[in-house]
Amino acid sequence: MRQAFGRNAWLALGIAIAAQLVPAPAWSFVEGGQSTGVPPADWSRASTVKIALADYAFEPKEIRLDVNAPVHLVLVNTGAFAHDFSAEHFFQTAALHMSTRPLQHGAVELRPGETIALDLVPGQRGQFPLECSLEFHAAMGMTGTIDVR
Repeated sequence: MRQAFGRNAWLALGIAIAAQLVPAPAWSFVEGGQSTGVPPADWSRASTVKIALADYAFEPKEIRLDVNAPVHLVLVNTGAFAHDFSAEHFFQTAALHMSTRPLQHGAVELRPGETIALDLVPGQRGQFPLECSLEFHAAMGMTGTIDVR
């Protein structure tokens, strides 16, 4: 009995140590106008970038954003079908404002005619792939790039 307790204690200690070694997500929520993990965000100076999700295309196809600059990303589904805005690697590096609805696996789905605003701060420079992950939409050309400078 004493040995089993010892194993459980070692297991608990190992889990606690492993939890400290696993990095936290690169994105975080913005609280009280201040973002955690990125410089403070001045939302009064946020730019607005509108992206249309048409049937099998993003317009524009390349989205240019500035690193550490707050942005209102306005997604509008102008198509006749549901589409999603899937950019998992980009969202892993961005801080989402607490008013932004949670994302599912780095994507947000929009019904036909729906508009969704995402308030965020890009936290890392680079080019990030963008696609509609709904069945066959990317294969039909619904892809793009988010270029953070």
